[in-house]
Amino acid sequence: MKPRRCSIILILFSVLMMTTGCEQASEAPVIKNAILEIQQLKIYQPIESYTSIDFRLTNKSNMFIEFWTIEADIFNSDGEYLGHDLTIGKNLRADQSVTAQLNYANTIPREVASWKPYISEVHIV
Repeated sequence: MKPRRCSIILILFSVLMMTTGCEQASEAPVIKNAILEIQQLKIYQPIESYTSIDFRLTNKSNMFIEFWTIEADIFNSDGEYLGHDLTIGKNLRADQSVTAQLNYANTIPREVASWKPYISEVHIV
């Protein structure tokens, strides 16, 4: 398998609100112009019929991220959908990075031409 270039995806939030249990959204804290950076590290086959994607998530904001969920879809070279996975993490401080992993059953790494990660949930303190 030929080596893949690392890709960096910047996910920008103009305003990010957390769930606080408050009745009104206006009471929730906000992060203005916050950035989370996702960098693909490696696509590989840890066991038969599985594809794993290792990535680094960096908190580029000045806020403490108490909890986060990253989801991603994978596609082949024809743009056909191959699968979906999600992973969660906790306690990501400002300017801190963490390595995480997504795992896709019944897939082969050489078939994966692209992935589309997104942040589905973030809680800040």
